Amino acid sequence: MSYNGPERRVHRMLRTRNTEYIMRASECIGVRDRRTGEPVPDHLARGLHLTGTLVFQNGGVRPTTDDAEVGACLCFEGEGLITSPVEAIERPARELLRSIEPGRSGFYRRAH
Repeated sequence: MSYNGPERRVHRMLRTRNTEYIMRASECIGVRDRRTGEPVPDHLARGLHLTGTLVFQNGGVRPTTDDAEVGACLCFEGEGLITSPVEAIERPARELLRSIEPGRSGFYRRAH
């Protein structure tokens, strides 16, 4: 039996060529280097919200306020950060989430 309703999961991992962005809803709560698997605690995206994407089509680029999708570049608020295209969207492992958010406050969170 499979569930056909709307997605209810809050956490997801957006993989680009070099980086994994661990998200809780639209907020980036952690960043890892794909080659090493190590966290990047000083990454600009940490603590920022995803505000939209850039979609490449018909030889041009179209900005959207849509959610992340494979092939689109991510745009984060404030810092003007734009990523390389998303290669995969996955569920992060529970162990990874526990290491990032023990009691919802981990070393990945940016101090505001």
